[in-house]
Amino acid sequence: LPLADSDAVADAIRAALVGLAVRDGKAEPALVAALDDRSPARRTAAYVALTEGGPATERVRIKGSYAKLRGAVLKEPDVEARFAGLWSLALVTREGEYVAALIDLIPKLPRGRIWQLEDLLLTLAGSHPKDGRFLKSPAALE
Repeated sequence: LPLADSDAVADAIRAALVGLAVRDGKAEPALVAALDDRSPARRTAAYVALTEGGPATERVRIKGSYAKLRGAVLKEPDVEARFAGLWSLALVTREGEYVAALIDLIPKLPRGRIWQLEDLLLTLAGSHPKDGRFLKSPAALE
C-alpha cells in the first residue's frame, strides 16, 4: 500500500482488503498482524478493513479481532492513522467513545479533517444550528 502508484490504486487495495478481512468467520491473520506494522499506511488499512469487513448487519463485524483493533486504534501515535481508525469505528459501531476520541484529536488535525469531523458532529446533533461552526472562517484555522 505505501508503494501504490496513485490514489486510485490505493483505494482499490483498501477496498480489496475490506473484502478479504474475514476468512472462515475469523479475521484475516495478515490484517491482524498489520495492526502492529511500522507503516502508518498499513496500520490504517488494517484498521479500516477489520472495522468495515465482515457482515454489514453487525455493529462489531469481526468480533474475534475487535479488542485488539480497538486497543491499537486508541493507542495509535500517527494522527492521520488514528483519525482514520476512529472515524471507521465511529461510523460502523456507533459507539460514542470513538466520537469523543475524535473530538480529542481536534487540536492536532489538519483543516480538512476538522471540517469532516464538524460535518459528522452537526449531523449527529440532528440539525445544523445557524452559524454552528467550530471556527468562523478558514483563516481562523491558521
